[in-house]
Amino acid sequence: MRIGVFGGTFNPVHEGHLRLMRRCREELGLEKVLMIPTALPPHKQTELAPSAAARLEMCRLAVRDLPFVEVSAMEIDRGGKSYTVDTIYALKAAYPEDELILLVGSDMFYTLPDWKRAAEIFRLVSIAAAAREEGEQEAMFRQKTRLWQLGARAVVLSAPPLAVSSTEIRAGRGDAAPPAVQEFISQNGLYGREKRLGYDLDALTRFVRERLSPKRFIHSLNVASEAIRLARQHGADPNESYIAGLLHDCCKELDRESMLKTVGNSAIINDKIFLASQKIWHGFAAANLMQTELNIQNTAILDAVRVHSTGRAGMTMLDQILYLADLVSADRTYPGVEELRVLCYRSLPAAMLSALSFLIADLVRRGEAVYPGTLDAYNEFACSMREQAAGESGKTKP
Repeated sequence: MRIGVFGGTFNPVHEGHLRLMRRCREELGLEKVLMIPTALPPHKQTELAPSAAARLEMCRLAVRDLPFVEVSAMEIDRGGKSYTVDTIYALKAAYPEDELILLVGSDMFYTLPDWKRAAEIFRLVSIAAAAREEGEQEAMFRQKTRLWQLGARAVVLSAPPLAVSSTEIRAGRGDAAPPAVQEFISQNGLYGREKRLGYDLDALTRFVRERLSPKRFIHSLNVASEAIRLARQHGADPNESYIAGLLHDCCKELDRESMLKTVGNSAIINDKIFLASQKIWHGFAAANLMQTELNIQNTAILDAVRVHSTGRAGMTMLDQILYLADLVSADRTYPGVEELRVLCYRSLPAAMLSALSFLIADLVRRGEAVYPGTLDAYNEFACSMREQAAGESGKTKP
């Protein structure tokens, strides 16, 4: 199998990238293209770059109609600066019988001899380059000759250039980013733009009502209302909080098979603890459904819904608000809810620690597995509250 390897910052991914992958597939007979966003690229300044997770998600959105493209998080998962030679060795181990072809634009083509351990790259893979600007072909063919002299197997594609400026896209000029990527940028307020959610609340409410029993629908409305109040108390975004609260249980009443199907073919469905904890599936399923059917691309909302019954390491304020609003909404009447409700308005971390402590103790008492994200969240809040208490105690000493 011939596999194209296309790495980059993708800040953001745009039509030039997509056109390159399509043309490489046609000219080189590729069966697959691995699109690999960098974690910390060594060659480029990244002050304006959004998070690696955001760039990864934009890549996934951009290629969702290109079935031959697989977006890989391998460099992001590896962390640190991204060097092509390290990635190539990892791919050779994963695809030992296949031919790898490194896909680059003309800007990278000219600098290849200066890359880290370039000679090893030339030995391991072929290289295919495409022009980015008109009139580059002659210079690229000269560079091809130099690279062959250095031992590289390089080709220059005949594809006409598609001049696209990532700088222009980041500045909000032009429409060269795919529509799904433009929507993601807008909903998340990337590159200094004003965040625009633009959701039709009536339509979202109807969506929830049609999927839930009356009792569960009322609970969702109560959670949304509680989330707004907590957001205003603690300085979070009320709109994001309300939408997360409204939609958090939209998959709660799906049957087992439908819920797993909605979760999708992610690695999590192979996790033994996840599979043993059916009560937490609905959050993961809801986040996927919201993204695919409702075009909700705001990562803060999606992440909060995904972990609203588990928690996770590094919980954001919105994560905490939704987790707690679900526990203390107006329809909740269990023993101790009033005390937890008061604590929520006094201190989100203290309320989280109390809620997580109860949940874990209850799971242990019943002999059930504890999802790792729940333990991570508990440990972080426990350490944080202990440090805070120690600091306050130190201040009171004479």
